[in-house]
Amino acid sequence: MGSNIEHKKEFVQDTHNILSRINKILTTNEISIPRLYREVHSLKGAAGFAGLTNMEQLAHTLEDFLSNIRSGKLSLNEDIEKIFFYAQDFFVKDLELWKSQSKELDHRELLLSIESKTASEDPISIEVVEEKHESNSFFNDFESTLLQEAMYRGEQFYKIICHIDRDEEMKYPRLFLVVNNLEKISNVVKIEPTLEEITKNRSREITLYITTSKIKSEIYKGLNFDRIREVEFLRLDYNSFLNSSLLNDSPRDINLYGSTIDVETLKIEEIFNYAQDLHNKLLLEEFVIPEKRGVVKELLTGMKRTLTSLTTISFNRAFADFDGYCKKLGNELGKECEFIINGGELPIDRELGEILKELILQLVKNSIDHGLESSKERVGMGKNPIGRIILSVTSVKESLALTLEDDGRGIDQKALIKRGIDGNFIEKDEKISLLSLLCKPGFSTSKEVNHYSGRGVGLDLVVNRVINKLDGKIKVENNPGKGLQFHILIPPSSSVKRFTLFKYRNSSFGFSIVNVAKKITLENKNITIGDNSTLDYTYNNVIYPIYTPWGRLSSTNRELKQGYGLILRYLGKKAFIPVDEFILEKEFFSSVLTYVDTDTPNHKAISIGDKKEDFTIILPSIINS
Repeated sequence: MGSNIEHKKEFVQDTHNILSRINKILTTNEISIPRLYREVHSLKGAAGFAGLTNMEQLAHTLEDFLSNIRSGKLSLNEDIEKIFFYAQDFFVKDLELWKSQSKELDHRELLLSIESKTASEDPISIEVVEEKHESNSFFNDFESTLLQEAMYRGEQFYKIICHIDRDEEMKYPRLFLVVNNLEKISNVVKIEPTLEEITKNRSREITLYITTSKIKSEIYKGLNFDRIREVEFLRLDYNSFLNSSLLNDSPRDINLYGSTIDVETLKIEEIFNYAQDLHNKLLLEEFVIPEKRGVVKELLTGMKRTLTSLTTISFNRAFADFDGYCKKLGNELGKECEFIINGGELPIDRELGEILKELILQLVKNSIDHGLESSKERVGMGKNPIGRIILSVTSVKESLALTLEDDGRGIDQKALIKRGIDGNFIEKDEKISLLSLLCKPGFSTSKEVNHYSGRGVGLDLVVNRVINKLDGKIKVENNPGKGLQFHILIPPSSSVKRFTLFKYRNSSFGFSIVNVAKKITLENKNITIGDNSTLDYTYNNVIYPIYTPWGRLSSTNRELKQGYGLILRYLGKKAFIPVDEFILEKEFFSSVLTYVDTDTPNHKAISIGDKKEDFTIILPSIINS
């Protein structure tokens, strides 16, 4: 029973983390539909395993909704963005209700709202066709070079014709917005007529030739303006526009990938794990001639050091979009502000950087919404009309020290305590620190709820994440009339370790998520007897050997409990692992993670700090045993 309660707490915390990431995506300058889709998909899976039917159904409907946006059937606009925020609010409140009373909110009204948007028609129609062009001198030399480079980069080539409403008087500004938006997501090679020529004639359309690697729905979003009556969207063939000499030229002077390429961090972690296994095999199992062990160790250490460096990023790069976000949010709230980083050249693990961005984002939203005054108020107080939010980062004895401060109004603690008492968050004579009060679940310093704050589900998650997930410390320093400071100290960490946790035969186990290729439903009809009377499992016409947490499964145990399974991968091999019940996915920083040997081969007990976890990690090398 205690284990189930603990897992429920972990599910609630992990779901809060998903919702925090969704909130971050929704409040950035441009909503990333692919990232939002992935997080909603994760939420749907988590809700399904926990039995939150309404949350699962709503997440599934949002998935379909997002698919329509990705495919271009729907465009992202203000009304649709509001639906995302309403859904986010529902998820947060539904989770809180389930946590406290084990029941869910009614989701039918929100479902109907989403379905009505899906069924509505958009006034802009997009048609994708191939178009041939007879002349290869249509583009000048410079434009042809741009096309050649785009072709080598693998970008798509499009012709877009925008038609303006006949009664639109301000055609130039309208078309300028179209061009300006497209230049943000594509390379505009040619415009006909030019914007200057439009002001001299009565043309009601503009033709643009662009190259881009963006998906169609993102281009579609850039074209979605009022008074744009119709859009023709044509995919072109480079061969029809470039002469043969350009097509036959070698791309030797063109860097196809730029100075960097994108590599999934999971792939780097997988290679790192292989390097660790190689280290163990060569050095710990006496595979190397003794006098060569030092050389091999040096090479392996250098390999792991290089791989580790690939997963780091500077604070300046990690938080590059924060100043733009602050300006956007400030403008929406009628305030002027800027975001400044001190010590931004300091490197940080990418995974840690993503987590810290989520946490800092919540604090930044609070600062802008509650802390900073309007420009008029600030001038009256003798302050600079532009509010400042400053993130300072330093390394202290290998730990990471962050201070986030604003120069706003600070907090009226007496008024805050009165609100806490009036709202039954604290007792009348209770002694409580400022941070503890601010972290009371459901407590908010805001009297109104908006997209950015007032829900009472922000700072408590930040503090819980810092203390329980990062093994760090956080404190707040209040200066009434001058601003608020948050001091965060994170111990040294090299990387984030993620595990997929599951139950099998009344025990809890975990595999590194790096080694989990797929989660599937187990069907006994797909189990067959293989060589040496061992069992195999067939999935998508591929035969996988079946392993349990204790090794290869023999034919004497053919009947497995109906449930689920994992396709595990390791060093080029794959195997099927039966699962009675998936629990959740959990992540730890390596700095707080300790592996402890057990009596069972390939099994490791783990401790997080001083706490021993109630699950066992299975090493992927079990499928080589």
